[in-house]
Amino acid sequence: MELRDFLLWLFADGGGAAIAAYWLMERLSKWVTSAAYRRYLSLALAPAIAWVAFAGAVALGYVNNPGDAQGWLEMLFTLGFTAVIGSQGAHGYLKLRE
Repeated sequence: MELRDFLLWLFADGGGAAIAAYWLMERLSKWVTSAAYRRYLSLALAPAIAWVAFAGAVALGYVNNPGDAQGWLEMLFTLGFTAVIGSQGAHGYLKLRE
């Protein structure tokens, strides 16, 4: 997998940010022991991963720049919302069915 493919996977294809956030939270659970703190951290981590991946892809020229401030705001909102919903869906599917 090339860097371009990885960045696209993180923010666009298949909800990679949600999966990456879920994976990181599983590894951080021994340091963050409070369930409430883990929940808030995961809600912040998933969109942050998507936003950084998208900004990196724009900076490297892999995707088009959204243009003005409104374009960026709309894109970041969409990416953040999708990442949060995806991470909660992954948690529900993998943990709550146990």
